[in-house]
Amino acid sequence: MWISPSLLRNDSVVLGASLQIRLRGIKGNRDAIGTQLKATIGAQIQHRQIQSGTSFQAQNDLRAHFGLGQHRTIDQLEIRWPRGQIQILKDLNANQILLIEEPDEAP
Repeated sequence: MWISPSLLRNDSVVLGASLQIRLRGIKGNRDAIGTQLKATIGAQIQHRQIQSGTSFQAQNDLRAHFGLGQHRTIDQLEIRWPRGQIQILKDLNANQILLIEEPDEAP
């Protein structure tokens, strides 16, 4: 039995701030698959991992999306790249999409 795919659209109104992170790998893994992110927003910590498809005939957004609510910055973003580098960024402003490239040096 064939089930056709569905396309869903979210028309809700966004009430809080957010930040999206697009990562670009330098050596071999251009989409940064497997990279782990940890965002500190006030007293809250959010974790994300960059994944491609996680189910049959599906593709995940390769950007990491952090909902910030009423906060206007991410206090600290820790990025753990697949090759072992750890990158720390501070005071990232909300409501933008950031492109961050993997550091060229190995750990």
